[in-house]
Amino acid sequence: MNKIVCLGTSHTFGGAEGVPYSFDQGWPGQLSSYLQKNNVDNYIFNGGESSFSSFFYPTKILNFYKEYKPDMFVIEVPDTDKVDVEISSHITGTYINKQENYHPIYSRQRVLTKNWERGQQYGWPNRKSLSKQECVDFYHGSDTKASVRDFFKGKTTWTVESFYKSANLSDHERDNVKKKFDELYKALGSNDEQFKNMLIYCYFYSVFMDMSDMDISLYLANMMNIINTLKSLDVKFLLFTHCPKLYYDNHIFKDTYESFINKKNYWLNETMDWNFIEWAKQQAGDKKTFDEMHSDKIHFKPEVYTTFINQLLGPQVTNKLKEKQNAY
Repeated sequence: MNKIVCLGTSHTFGGAEGVPYSFDQGWPGQLSSYLQKNNVDNYIFNGGESSFSSFFYPTKILNFYKEYKPDMFVIEVPDTDKVDVEISSHITGTYINKQENYHPIYSRQRVLTKNWERGQQYGWPNRKSLSKQECVDFYHGSDTKASVRDFFKGKTTWTVESFYKSANLSDHERDNVKKKFDELYKALGSNDEQFKNMLIYCYFYSVFMDMSDMDISLYLANMMNIINTLKSLDVKFLLFTHCPKLYYDNHIFKDTYESFINKKNYWLNETMDWNFIEWAKQQAGDKKTFDEMHSDKIHFKPEVYTTFINQLLGPQVTNKLKEKQNAY
């Protein structure tokens, strides 16, 4: 039995407009079916988690390894577009490890398999991750694009540029963001002044630090931490990203990190330059078809992942597992 842990964002968690996919609809479940059809006995744990950055991933990997002793990890690595906010338990008095029936994994997130579902999404108290676009949108309110355009007159960061093009979030996305900020507001004791300070922090980080050398360096250092954690466990692993890597031409990546983390045996298709969105665009061939591949504004329909599994991920995971078997 090959046990595989799949980690990633909402694209791994699976769903559309806030409605989760079943295990079989998401790409981890489809990967399990592919392997079974190709005579690879397997059990897959879908540990996808919506709206969180990669910074907790080294700890998460260790927790999943201790719990399940997997043979392999397949990880859809979150991109740089996240701001983590956690109100210290020393301030709130709410300690996650003091909850009834505390569990290192299930008290923080959901895990889904073909047989069971444990934990819940957004279960981690006093901690939220927001996209930088969400932070800017919430800060400015309904007239986001006009406010941002009026403020910035010259060269802007990627986060702001995205608002010039399409910034407005859907009603579902805005409602979800509001719920996150409401929970953080309560964690701050419903203190208006402290909540305002937190909003300023989120906005400043999203706009003025976006794609800075420090922003890129912290992200890539954590990427290296993820890889080294996986290597220390002596498990097979395969990494890929959903979005284009905006840091790929950054001098911090080119000068310092590329030779250490862009290795063929780490990444799907043997390069970290590959990403799911560009692959889907190539499959579609035109904008209309690409738009029809989506189940909502940002997520893709299950059948798109079927093609992804059959063409790319399934065969490459199979080869990784064979390498492990041959090593014995």
